[in-house]
Amino acid sequence: MLCLVWPLAVPAVAQSAEAGGAAEVPELRAAVRHVTSRYLEALGGEALLYNGPEYINYDNSQTEGHQFFVSDQETLGTVDYDGFAFPNVPLLYDLNRDVLVARNKTSPAQLQLVSEWVHAFELHGHRFVRLVATGQATAPPVTGFYDVVAGQPTAAVHVLVKRTKELQNVAGKGVLKVFVPQDRYYVFSQGRYHAVAGKSSVLAAFPDRQKDLRKYAKTQHLKFGREQREKSIVLLASYYASPAPAAAN
Repeated sequence: MLCLVWPLAVPAVAQSAEAGGAAEVPELRAAVRHVTSRYLEALGGEALLYNGPEYINYDNSQTEGHQFFVSDQETLGTVDYDGFAFPNVPLLYDLNRDVLVARNKTSPAQLQLVSEWVHAFELHGHRFVRLVATGQATAPPVTGFYDVVAGQPTAAVHVLVKRTKELQNVAGKGVLKVFVPQDRYYVFSQGRYHAVAGKSSVLAAFPDRQKDLRKYAKTQHLKFGREQREKSIVLLASYYASPAPAAAN
């Protein structure tokens, strides 16, 4: 597999300096970041971003649909990569392999960005963050990119979606396989993540206000079928995160 690497001498030295103790001294860390930023500016600002294996599109005429988030056409997005923000980057997000794909604006080659270096990215109006599984309920169950649909990952209450596309066999059709989207929802509350789907599992994530939330869901006519599930989960979590209504006298 072809691995395309841009000149990384200065960033490599900077990372070495931080590992050697610069990270412990705020002034030195700031100086290292400044030097690295000037280096990136001198090389067009994107030298650090474009490194990694070449991405080979595995979609073919025997599959129906595509593996990407929203669109199979490159769309400008923003990437937080190794501590640096890169705006207006042509991006694709492969949901089947859970990898972010970028293209150098001066080359037709597509690169698979190193996932461990991608802290977050914004694409099609959504913000994704990379979270690492620890085996504890305080982290999501699987390492990967999660769509933040309510709150922030550091907030006491937030909602994440793990979006995937699975290749499934199709019987009785000309194509052999089809990409099927799968969304899994996680509500963070009470200091841990809860896998949720229907109304009962969402309410179970908020044991201290179930009666109030049940009433809110009824008055707002919240539905938890496939089409309305995400919106309803977000509304319930957002309502819970807001100040509790005052008790009637």
